[in-house]
Amino acid sequence: MDYSSLIKQYKKKPLIDFESPTLKRVNYQKNDIYKIIQNRDPFFFIDKIIGIDLTNKCIVGKKYINEKDPVFKGHFPDFPVYPGVLQLEMISEIFCCLYYFISKDTTKILDTGFVNLRATRMHDALLQHGLFPKDEVLIATKVLENNGLTFSGIGQIIKDEKIAVLVIGEFYIVE
Repeated sequence: MDYSSLIKQYKKKPLIDFESPTLKRVNYQKNDIYKIIQNRDPFFFIDKIIGIDLTNKCIVGKKYINEKDPVFKGHFPDFPVYPGVLQLEMISEIFCCLYYFISKDTTKILDTGFVNLRATRMHDALLQHGLFPKDEVLIATKVLENNGLTFSGIGQIIKDEKIAVLVIGEFYIVE
């Protein structure tokens, strides 16, 4: 797969067509998401899931960057910026949620256990705009390939209608 052409294609435009008739609007909060992924506070980075498109294999969530997050005490005290590695974690978590919905072929959260994916690689991470205290961002991911052993996709963080972060990730399916 030619990752560089995908990065070029999506570094300025959203992965998801927010007007698509196949994008189902949902309102899953943290307590709902806790049923499908194992992450918990303080290492939980999705506030809600707002859309799922099983036809186009994509998902969108939201995150509010709380100015009281302790990470800002050290990164950086005079110019607080949200760490890039945590931004990639946001994308990984929403991607795990996407895997859940695709593997169950539903937009509903069923009581069937946690997703068991492990990140193996992040390709071509592009951090174009910083995230700062009080920012509210969209987190979007889309499947590129699922071969039964690995699951790869492209993810974005969108801030003020601009692509702040873009990355291609690969995950190992632990079953």
